[in-house]
Amino acid sequence: LPEPAPYRRFVTWLVDQDRDAAKSAWRKVLDGFDTPTIVGPPGRLALGRRGVESFQVSTETTEGLVELARSQHTTVSTVLQAGWAQVLMMMTGQPDVVFGTAVSGRPADVAGADSMMGMLLNTVPVRARATALSTVADLLSQVQRDHNDTFEHEHLALAEIQHLVGHEQLFDTLFVYENYPIDTAAL
Repeated sequence: LPEPAPYRRFVTWLVDQDRDAAKSAWRKVLDGFDTPTIVGPPGRLALGRRGVESFQVSTETTEGLVELARSQHTTVSTVLQAGWAQVLMMMTGQPDVVFGTAVSGRPADVAGADSMMGMLLNTVPVRARATALSTVADLLSQVQRDHNDTFEHEHLALAEIQHLVGHEQLFDTLFVYENYPIDTAAL
């Protein structure tokens, strides 16, 4: 195999990023967010039960998700994130929720980032707000807009983002959407 790109390239890129711009973008997206989205039991001192569930959705459902994303000029990931946000809104009774999502942390402008070895992954918050008058299109637009506004700033550490808005913890759920082909028979 060819030698992977040096991790130093990523570290150098990270140091050169405009931290003030990143902080400003995250402050703007999270401005006015007051109540962390916590669905686990309060006062929990230890990690809860862990598990992995796997299921397949029908071709009809998949086609519906793809069509909804296409008609709203967004991605299937955004549609599913908005769906998770609605679940959180129902669970918490809050119309303004935040959850985490994992990002690759592999900037396109770092040569060789796609083959680099090292800790590049990051978790960033996703905020979703709805009112009694909000439509699904409104929610999708807001989630997509916030993503677009923070995409270049996904390198900022979650702890720092939380500190910026005055919370030790913004959420306790994580949404991960993986959209690469996989050979399920090999599993």
